[in-house]
Amino acid sequence: MVEITPERIDEHLAFKKSLALLETIQRRFSFDEELKKLKALLNWYIENYDWTFKNAVMKRHNSIGRIRTKIKKDKKLSIDEMLTFFDSFTEKDSMFSEVAIVQFYMAGRVSEPAGLTKNCIHLIKGYLEIKYVAVWGKDKHFIELKDSPKSGNDRYCYYPKVVKEILERRMPKAISFNGHDFLFHKEGRPLSYREIQYHYNKSLKKAGLSDRFSSTQIMRHSMANITRAVTGSLDAAQAVTGHKDQKLVDNLYSHVPSHAQKIAVNDVEKHFMSLNRHGINEVKLAIVK
Repeated sequence: MVEITPERIDEHLAFKKSLALLETIQRRFSFDEELKKLKALLNWYIENYDWTFKNAVMKRHNSIGRIRTKIKKDKKLSIDEMLTFFDSFTEKDSMFSEVAIVQFYMAGRVSEPAGLTKNCIHLIKGYLEIKYVAVWGKDKHFIELKDSPKSGNDRYCYYPKVVKEILERRMPKAISFNGHDFLFHKEGRPLSYREIQYHYNKSLKKAGLSDRFSSTQIMRHSMANITRAVTGSLDAAQAVTGHKDQKLVDNLYSHVPSHAQKIAVNDVEKHFMSLNRHGINEVKLAIVK
C-alpha cells in the first residue's frame, strides 16, 4: 500500500492516457470513474485497516486523466422541437412513439413507462400510478421490476387525452411476465433500455436534432422545462416531476422564460411604442428619468 502514492498515480494516468490517445476511435473522455472507485477503495482501507494511511488520489488527477473535453448535449427540447421529435417516429416505430409520449407527460424517467403495468392504470379516475420501475442489467436487458421509483415513494400522474388513448390501446395487448401485466413489450418480454434508446436517437436524428440532444432523459427535462415556460410556475414544474427538493427544481428550470415574463416584456414594449408616437427622444427621456 505504501507504494500507492500521488506520484505513482500521476505516472499511471499519463501512461493510460497516452494509450487512449493512440486509439483510432476515441470512446473515452476521462478516467474520472476509475479515480472515483480507487479513492473509495482507499478510504475503505483507511477506515478498516490503517487510519494513518493517506489517500493518494488528488484533485489534480482528474485533470491529468482528462483525455478530451466532453461536449455536453442539451436535455430540454422546446415545444416545436418536441413536436418534431414525436412526428419523426415512423409507423413501424409507433410503440416507441407511445412510450415517448407517455414518458413526456409523466415527466418521468424512462424506467417508469417501461415498468407500467395494468394494475397501475386508473382509467375511470383519470390517473396512473408510478408504482414500479424497470431495472436493466449491464447488457441493457430487462432484469426485474423495482417496487418503487427513485424517490422511494409511489407517484400519481394525471394524464391528458392523448395518453388516455394510448393506455386504452395498450391495456388489451398487455402481456404477463413474472406475474406482472406489462403495457409495453416486444416479443413477449418487457422492453430493453437499448431498444428504447435506439428508437429515441433514431427519431432525433430524423428530426435533425441529434447533434444537440441524446439519451432518454430528455423527455423528463423537456416536460418540466415546457411546464415552467407555459405556466410560469416552478411549483408546477416540481409537481410534474415529483422532485422533493424545490432548490433542485429552481436550479434546473428557473432560467426558463415563463409565459408571465413574456407578457410583461410585451407590455413594456407596447408602452415604449406608445411613447414613441411622440418621438424617440421622449422614450429616452422616460428611461433616464
